[in-house]
Amino acid sequence: MTEKMKWHGRVKHSIMRLVHFLDYRFLLPFIARLPLSIAYRLSAVRGWTNGILKRDYRSTKLFTGHMAIKSPIAYQLLDPQIAPQQLKRLVAQRFETECREEFEGQLIAARRVSELKCEFLSQTFLNDALNSEHGLILLTPHFDSFTLGIVFLGQMGVKINAMASLPEGCEAINPPAYQHFITKYKYMETYMNGGKIIPIEKGWKPFYAMLKRKECIMILGDVPLYDHKATAATPLFLGGRRRIAGGPLRMAKQTDSNFASFVCRNEGIGRYSLDGSPILNAKDPQALDSAYALMSRHITDAPGRWWTPDILPDMPIINDES
Repeated sequence: MTEKMKWHGRVKHSIMRLVHFLDYRFLLPFIARLPLSIAYRLSAVRGWTNGILKRDYRSTKLFTGHMAIKSPIAYQLLDPQIAPQQLKRLVAQRFETECREEFEGQLIAARRVSELKCEFLSQTFLNDALNSEHGLILLTPHFDSFTLGIVFLGQMGVKINAMASLPEGCEAINPPAYQHFITKYKYMETYMNGGKIIPIEKGWKPFYAMLKRKECIMILGDVPLYDHKATAATPLFLGGRRRIAGGPLRMAKQTDSNFASFVCRNEGIGRYSLDGSPILNAKDPQALDSAYALMSRHITDAPGRWWTPDILPDMPIINDES
């Protein structure tokens, strides 16, 4: 690579960092304070623009268009026969969905949740979550509007906690993006019926205590097993048995807790639906596959709304004997 090419690359990245800074510091909060009919449309425009620029906070941190490169690979794994134009649409939708999820976080921070409506597709799921006599772990993927799903469950009376992790390195690279997460978590807690958002960096002990108090914890379920010394689980997920992080299931079994999953989807301007799997005791042999079946169904139905498809190659289908 010539010095001129390196110089152009540094200039391009510096400009992108500036755009990223201004976006999170000014544009995103501004959009969230507009009338909803305008705000949702502008969020979609922001997503379309990010797709063109191949821009999101992870890509900016990694100095590359990480998501634009990895997403097509994952969508092709889900559907090897996918047509090029459909693949292009899914990648564009992935950026639009992530931008809407960020926008929804700012709606929460702007105290506008009362303007939103959510339809619960399974009354049995909601009743069982409200009346659980055990601790409860609810899994959800990085899919569509899962952040608002936590808020809607809290509003319905579920004391719901959440396991979270702040994006590594984001504070130094882009302070407004880091502050976006801090602010979102702070205001989410006001809707969680007394629940808290706890960083996983604090260890597992606080989560065990919550389950022993018969509380509910939301944990992201589409997490590969990066540490092969850690506990693994192998649910039926997206077309086969995949090796994923097994900590949530282990924790649920050790505390005699229940286990399930939910998915929250946007259905239009200010409208959402929340679907939940059967709530089963974690020791039930069907509990793991039941939870992942719901997540698989929604991701397969709308793969462009799964905005972390880059992790799919890290969850290859395995043999039952593995």
